[in-house]
Amino acid sequence: MLLKRTAPTSAEAMKMIAEEFGNEVVIVSTKQVAHGIEIVFACAQNTLEKAREAQPPRPEQAQASRAPLGQAVAAPNTEALAREIEQLKALVQQQFSQMSWQSWASGDPMRGQLWQDLQDLGFSPMVGRTLVDSIPQGLNHSQASAWVIEAITSKLTALQPEVEMVQKGGVYAVVGPTGSGKTTTIAKIAARCMALKGRNSVALITTDTYRICAIDQLRTYGKVIGVPVHVALHSGELEAHLQAVKGKHLVLIDTMGLSPRDVQVTEQIGLLDHNEIHKLLVMNVASQPRALAEMADRFRGNGFYGACLTKLDECSTIAGTIDLALRENLNLMYMSTGQKVPEDLFLADPQFLVQRAMRRQYDAAYARTEEELNWLRYGVANDVVRSDVRRT
Repeated sequence: MLLKRTAPTSAEAMKMIAEEFGNEVVIVSTKQVAHGIEIVFACAQNTLEKAREAQPPRPEQAQASRAPLGQAVAAPNTEALAREIEQLKALVQQQFSQMSWQSWASGDPMRGQLWQDLQDLGFSPMVGRTLVDSIPQGLNHSQASAWVIEAITSKLTALQPEVEMVQKGGVYAVVGPTGSGKTTTIAKIAARCMALKGRNSVALITTDTYRICAIDQLRTYGKVIGVPVHVALHSGELEAHLQAVKGKHLVLIDTMGLSPRDVQVTEQIGLLDHNEIHKLLVMNVASQPRALAEMADRFRGNGFYGACLTKLDECSTIAGTIDLALRENLNLMYMSTGQKVPEDLFLADPQFLVQRAMRRQYDAAYARTEEELNWLRYGVANDVVRSDVRRT
């Protein structure tokens, strides 16, 4: 419902509105009238009813000039009022977002350009904002770009453990969606461990009885490197196999390759967490960033020990993967560049990965006009303001 209040000054009128209706109002207009300042505002029906119940009787002469409670400037029905208020909120959000972006872009265009550069490379708006907002004052574009690269590299380096998992040993389940490269990664890590710790240092277990030929694939790798494969058809067999191989330095478990949306994922991750098994997330760097984020969320359980990046030889843009590692605080342990066992497995190198992520790929089909850039910037700013409004 639209209402109005008039007082000698705008401050008095706003105070009057706040005392009667609280903060659940939307200011529509403010104008000068004969008796002072008139403010037109919108409020919901339940807010109006609460104000009526709470309003104490006051002498007429003690009150500033006002329209009586319930005397509406317009009196639409409840549904129409709700729509009108939502439209007003949307208008206010758009105005705030536009002012926010214009203030940032005009106040420091270099930061705005760097944010756009990170967007073009594949980083998320959130990570881009966090990095750009942290750039020290007084740097030019080249220096700021170098600072961003160093900041990302330092963060990834700090997340890495002091001791590699092959050296540390333990029980690790390799998890991830179908086609991410889990089985090949297990074979590579097992071969690496055997080279460092001896032929009898590794045990292999598979729970992937879901995918056709999955067991045969791991057994083939096992024969190549000389390690038998234990098959666990259910949770009881998994626990029995773990007990049987507890003397091994490193135990690697191949898990079912499932879609992140498959209901069996929850059961599988719950089984691993119940047995206190470390989870190594395998991420195909060629995957879409949002698909990677959904995958990490579904396979997380009680957390990841680390991650392995696969198929680096098949993808030229890996910023989305680095972005996820920053947001999830993932320890990037290994990177894989092909199918060869064990030659194509390397310890993850943050400096190499960041330099690769920051490498520009020019393609005219993906070039944006200045107008399109403004749409993108404005839209992101609007999303930020909208989320802030929802939290309030």
